[in-house]
Amino acid sequence: MIVKILSASLAVLALCVRSTYAEGAISSAAGLNQFFGGTRPGTVDFSITGVVTHVVANDSAGNFIVRDETGSANLYLGRPVDRKPGELVVAHGRARLTMQLEPCLWNVSCDVAGIGPTPAYTPTALAEIDSPAHYLQNVETEGIVADAFTDDLDRNYDFLILKDGVHTFPVACPHDPAHEKLIDAHVRVQGLFQPHIYGERKYSGPSILADNASDIVMVKPPPSDPFDFPPLTPARYISPQDIMRMGKRSASGTVLATYANRLVMKASNGRIVCAQLANAEKLPPSGSRITAVGYPETDLLRYHLTRARVRVDYPPSEGSLPSSDDETVRIFRETIGNGNFDNKVFGRTVTIEGIVRLLPSHELERLRLILDAGYVSIPVDFSSNPSADDGIVVGSRIEVTGCVVLETTLWHPNNIFPRVDGFSVVIRRPSDIRIVANPPWWTPGRLSVVIAILLGALVAFLIRNVVIARIGRMKLDERTQLAVELHDSLSQTLTGLACQIAAAQDSLTADPLSAESKLETASRILKSCRTDLRNCLFDLRNDTLAEKDLDIAVKRTLQPFEGETEISTRFNVKRSRINDATSHAVLAIVRELVANAVRHGHAWTVHVAGVLVGDALMFSVKDDGSGFDPENRVGTESGHFGLSSIVERLKRLGGEISISSKPCGGTKVRVKIPIRTQ
Repeated sequence: MIVKILSASLAVLALCVRSTYAEGAISSAAGLNQFFGGTRPGTVDFSITGVVTHVVANDSAGNFIVRDETGSANLYLGRPVDRKPGELVVAHGRARLTMQLEPCLWNVSCDVAGIGPTPAYTPTALAEIDSPAHYLQNVETEGIVADAFTDDLDRNYDFLILKDGVHTFPVACPHDPAHEKLIDAHVRVQGLFQPHIYGERKYSGPSILADNASDIVMVKPPPSDPFDFPPLTPARYISPQDIMRMGKRSASGTVLATYANRLVMKASNGRIVCAQLANAEKLPPSGSRITAVGYPETDLLRYHLTRARVRVDYPPSEGSLPSSDDETVRIFRETIGNGNFDNKVFGRTVTIEGIVRLLPSHELERLRLILDAGYVSIPVDFSSNPSADDGIVVGSRIEVTGCVVLETTLWHPNNIFPRVDGFSVVIRRPSDIRIVANPPWWTPGRLSVVIAILLGALVAFLIRNVVIARIGRMKLDERTQLAVELHDSLSQTLTGLACQIAAAQDSLTADPLSAESKLETASRILKSCRTDLRNCLFDLRNDTLAEKDLDIAVKRTLQPFEGETEISTRFNVKRSRINDATSHAVLAIVRELVANAVRHGHAWTVHVAGVLVGDALMFSVKDDGSGFDPENRVGTESGHFGLSSIVERLKRLGGEISISSKPCGGTKVRVKIPIRTQ
C-alpha cells in the first residue's frame, strides 16, 4: 500500500513538473544520455523521474545517479547535496552540449517524492563488469590488487589495479597511504561502475568508484614476504593467455641494462627476462644481482614481468657486467646492416664506433643519441646515466659499449605476430661512452681559409721582422689584459668592502643592529677578497697558465676541493687554441662554480666537461647538490661576489652563461666563450 501511494505521488509530481517545460524536453535517463552522446551542440530542458541509486561521497559538485525504467543518468547540481540512495525524486533543469561537445547542467533542482529501500550491489565477475548492462550501476567484484598508486591529476584519489587471470580493472578510491599495503591482497570491492573517469581525462577507460574505505574489504591478506612467489619457469608451446593466467612470479639474476622504468636481466637459468617496474619502484644499478616479482606477459619472444617490484640481493661487483665479443659484434653488424635483427644478440654486449648525428633534449624522460655507424644509424640510450653525454657534440666520433635491447610491444589478441618497435644500445655506466675525436675541423669554407692563410704566410715570410715584432706586442697585450682583469676583480671586491665599512660606521650609533649586519657582510667580502688572492697565488705558484694540457690544468686547479666530493673532468680543449687571459678566466670560472657546488650546494658528485666547437669554447659544470632559484639568488649586496665576478669576466671576453637549477634538484651551468687563434 505504501509503495502504491509513493508511486502515485511520484507520478503526479512528475506530471506537474513536466507540464512546466516546453514540448520536446527530455523526460528519461536514456534520452539525457543520448543527448550528451550527440555530435551537435545545443540546449534542452529535462525532467527525469527515478530512484537515486548512488551519491558520490565527498563531492562538492553534487554528483548522484538517478535510475528510471530506461536506464541511469549522472546528475550534478553544482553544489553539495543531501540526497540519499533509495529516494524517489524528480530532477529537472537544463542540459547543454557545448561547442567542444562538453556536457553540462545548470539550474538543476531535485524534488523528493518518497523514500524506498537502498539499492543493492550486483555481484559481477571482473571479466564481465565492462558491459553496457552495468552502465552507472552498483557492482561488487573480487580480485588480486596488482598495483596501487596515487592519481597523477587528482592527488585526493588513488587507483587500485584489480587482476583476475588475464583481466585487469581499475578501482578509484579516496587517497589513503595504507592502499600500498593492499598490493598482492585478495579484496572484495563495492562501487559504482563508471564508463569513463570524469574530470580532465577526456578519453579514459571505465573504472569502479569506491567512495569509502568500507567499500574495500580484504578477503585474503598479501604474503608476509612480498618476494615469496613461485619462480618463473620457462615452458615451450604455452599460449600468451596461459602466461597471463600464471599469477605473480619471481625471477632472480643479473641486471644487464636499465632504461626508462624498465630493466633487462639475465636470469639464473641463462634466459633473458624483461621487467617493467611498478609505480615508485627505483631502477637497480646495472650489474647488481636482484630478485624481481611481477605479472608475466610476453611479446612472443620472451617473458616480461609487468608491474614488477625489485629487491637488490647483491650490489654490482668488478666483472659483473659482460664484455663485448667479436662474434656478437659481427652478427649485430650483419643483421642490423641488412635491416633485420637476430634475437641471439638481444641482451648481449657490443662495442660500436660512429659519429654522433643527433643529441636529445635533457627535458625528455628518455635520453637517446643517434650514432651513425656507417652501416646503420643506431640509437644509444643513456637514460640511466644522464651525465654520460657531457662534452659530446653533434659530429663527435665516439665509441660505445652497451647492452643490445630489442623494443617490442606486448602480446595483444589483435597481434598475431610480435611488433618490433626498434632497438637500441643501452649503456650501463658513464665510462661506456668514450670520445674518440672531436668534430672534424676541415670543411670547404675552412679549407678556403687555410689556403688564404698559406698565402698570407708567404707574404709574412717576406716581412718576418715586422711579424715577430707584432707577435711580441700581442703577447704583451695579453699579459696586460690578464693583469687588468685581476685588478678589476680585486678592485670590485675591495670597493664593496669599503662601502660596507663606511655604511656600518654611519649607522653604528643610530642603528647598531644594521651596523652589525653590514659588518658581517664586510667580513664575507673580505673573505672573498682573500680567496681571490689565494687563488691567484695558487695559479702563479703552480704555473697552471703555462700548462699545455688544459684538462690537467683544470684538475690541478680543483685539487683543493677533492675530498668527500667526487670531481670528474673531461676537458677536450687544446691549450694552444686559447690565449692566457681566456685560460685564466676558464680556470677561475670553473674553480668558482665547483666551490659553490661543494661549499653551498653540498654536492656528492661534480662533473666538469669542456670542448671546442668551431670558434667557441663551451664547457659545463654539473652537480647533484641542493640547487637554488637562479631568479632569486643572493648577490653582491649580501657579500656574495661569486656569480657576479663570473658574469663580469665573461662580459669582458664576450662570453655567455646559462644556469639550470631548482631547489633540491642540482645545478648545471653552461658557459660559451668566443676564442681567437693566437
